Amino acid sequence: MQLTATAIAHDGAIRTSRFGSAARAAPVAARTPTATAVTRSGVAGSSTRVEFASRQHGLNRQVTLAQRSLTFVDQTLRQLREINDAWSAGDADGRLDARLRRFAAHWDTRAAATGGALDSSLQFDSSGGARRYFTVRALDAAQWARGGAETLTFYPHGLGKRSVSVSFDAAPITQVALERRLDHALAAVGVRVERGAQGALRFSVHESQWESVRDSLLIEGGGKRFPGGRPSRATIDAEPGVIDPHGWSRRDGTARREVTRALETLLAVRRDVGQTLERARHAIRADASSDGDPAQLAQSIGAALSPAGEFQSFAVMAAALKGVSADRVGRLLDLPAR
Repeated sequence: MQLTATAIAHDGAIRTSRFGSAARAAPVAARTPTATAVTRSGVAGSSTRVEFASRQHGLNRQVTLAQRSLTFVDQTLRQLREINDAWSAGDADGRLDARLRRFAAHWDTRAAATGGALDSSLQFDSSGGARRYFTVRALDAAQWARGGAETLTFYPHGLGKRSVSVSFDAAPITQVALERRLDHALAAVGVRVERGAQGALRFSVHESQWESVRDSLLIEGGGKRFPGGRPSRATIDAEPGVIDPHGWSRRDGTARREVTRALETLLAVRRDVGQTLERARHAIRADASSDGDPAQLAQSIGAALSPAGEFQSFAVMAAALKGVSADRVGRLLDLPAR
């Protein structure tokens, strides 16, 4: 069996040698101080490359989510304009109600269509982590602050799914401490807690989990502040979104005004997301133009992949090279021989 080894010589060249399976590998130049310095330089370069690749990945994701959001916003604007025109024409074709229903169905796809980048208040989240906010009627902060020993068990996705228990002793608890304790415990199941308007407990979940939590959340208490004995269905009040088309009707005089406001809001959203997209694209171009000399990058890759680099170097370089574009590879392959 023939094995192939790549070594870094004193002159910095990458050389390949072959040896049989019974032979022992001779000491390679990579173990010398000069080659070790090259290897360390290569690892340092690959570390920089990892940072670059990570930054590029984040920017590319931001571009993708912004593009998806713009596509959704453009589709939404087109439907709203059709609705507005139909209203102006006095519903001449009798299809206004159908258009309103179609728009409501389209609006329900917002989270999936934008990859979780546009939340219900139409704020753009470049990480795709848009959340849905709600309150639970029985969990009033002022009521809990009165004290009394009790344990709450939450079943965010219903019985048989992961649950979380939070225990309180008899001593009164401040609202801040209550929020922190609930938030810390419920974070394990994707639910966060913060202070809302007028001191209410404000819960939130990722948009992708919203329907499951809305329809399945159960809570079991100890009978003091929340019913005990068995889990009970929690009454949830979702925070209204900026646009709520499910109540629109051609017979409702306020609906047309809401359509007009929705058009104005979405035009502003489109401008803001478009600016975010351009900033991300500019950052990608700036990174690409300052990525360094391709020859130095190639030397760093070769040094990091030398035997002295061992597994850690391979792991670093694998992460660094992930997502390298074909154009970059082509640039490296077109380098003149030295």
